[in-house]
Amino acid sequence: MKRFSIISGFLISLFLISNKGYSQIPTKVEGTIINQGSNVVEVFGRPNDNTINGRLFLGINIAVSIADKGVNNPTNAQITATSLIPNLTITPDPGNPFIVSGRAYYSYLLNDNGVTTTTTWAANTDNGIMSLTFPSDPNTLSMRLDDLSPDGGPNGQLYWYVSLIYAGGGDATDYSTMFYGTGAVNNSGIFASYVPLQFPVPVKFTTFAATKNDDAAILSWAVQNESLSHYEIERSFNGVDFTKVTSIQAKSTGNFISSTYSYTDNNLSSLKSSGVIYYRIKEVDQDGKVTYTEIKSVRLTGRGIIIGAYPNPAKSDISITADLTEDSKLSIVLSDATGKQVKQLITNGAKGINVSKLSMEGLASGSYMLKVSTGSEIKTLPIIKE
Repeated sequence: MKRFSIISGFLISLFLISNKGYSQIPTKVEGTIINQGSNVVEVFGRPNDNTINGRLFLGINIAVSIADKGVNNPTNAQITATSLIPNLTITPDPGNPFIVSGRAYYSYLLNDNGVTTTTTWAANTDNGIMSLTFPSDPNTLSMRLDDLSPDGGPNGQLYWYVSLIYAGGGDATDYSTMFYGTGAVNNSGIFASYVPLQFPVPVKFTTFAATKNDDAAILSWAVQNESLSHYEIERSFNGVDFTKVTSIQAKSTGNFISSTYSYTDNNLSSLKSSGVIYYRIKEVDQDGKVTYTEIKSVRLTGRGIIIGAYPNPAKSDISITADLTEDSKLSIVLSDATGKQVKQLITNGAKGINVSKLSMEGLASGSYMLKVSTGSEIKTLPIIKE
């Protein structure tokens, strides 16, 4: 039998809900717990479909545990519990922690008595429920999200339990697979189940493409393990100096899930009449950290090699871009005003954008000629050294 206790200093009321008496609904919700850095962890719920949407929350019961540290186990007063669901309040059990078989357990109830809060959770997506901030030495690496079925442990409340107000029932707990994530142990609500603390998997760009369609560039990309703030589309006319075009809010579907995006950059001819336009995607995490895709390009006109250099005039190094229609060896030569070769670089070029750096250190100020060749094709560009 599952139960919710609503407690504030003393036991105010006790609400008992039987698994059999409070019928299951179509939606099944799994849970996991993810490390968010330092001493902060967050609990997430993942429903298997969208029928949960628009239903009032009756309550969510959460139990977490760490390795028992005896007198050093954090107390409720030392733990900051924050609801990630607007309007739901959190009530910790005043008896926290409960010691069972070498582990210290903490239980929490989230609810608003089924009054105002409806779910907008997305199916098969990490949906935030609760954040827990422990003191500086909480042994969080040993943390788990737990369900101590069948009896709920010493206080009868150490369960994973999600309940909604729903005609004919409201128990949305996924008993067959309560928890998801690496190392999850699921025993169908008959025996104890748990999932160890998960660590966010770095966002991975699985694809990124830029395709020209009439007078537009269509950018498309896909990512895995998305838990971030937003993306920024960046454009360049030389392959080196990029500026922001627009921002796109991230879907933030969470670990192990894929998301796809598309953006159309219109009226390219008004930006540049010929040559190449370059693009990249900037991914911005919640903490402000950024990750870039590789650079992709679209050709406005022409065939063969297209080159550029930045900065020009240059003081120290220059970045040389070469856009190729096929894989080819690149020869880069810098000559002075008399035609004397002063720098040379040979590299294997790949189809698409290639960026090479050339040092201008030690060269006198003045005019130079950059020559980039691939087999029989040669392109030149004047360079100024300041």
